[in-house]
Amino acid sequence: MPVQLTSRYYGLPVLQIEDRRGRHAALALRPMPDQSRAGDYRHRVAALENLEYLGWRYYGRSEDYWRILDANPLRFPLDVKPADQLSVPIGVDVGLTQRTRRF
Repeated sequence: MPVQLTSRYYGLPVLQIEDRRGRHAALALRPMPDQSRAGDYRHRVAALENLEYLGWRYYGRSEDYWRILDANPLRFPLDVKPADQLSVPIGVDVGLTQRTRRF
């Protein structure tokens, strides 16, 4: 069960689960990040902005919109509307970089 380095599920243990269909691999539950570090910046949503755009704007990848959702845990992604204020975690770890080449 490969998980990309940039995934929010990277590093979680793979468990063997048994159900009526037999045994299969599943990822463990992801713990919520520490909220005391989140919210360094408040963003007011503009007219055509969505969470994917904000992920690209603040982190350089639209797939990282979930970092903003983690900082605003009571929000459903499709409920974000213009004029809403969102906490954007700036300065927290935005991913893991691993060097695979030797020089």
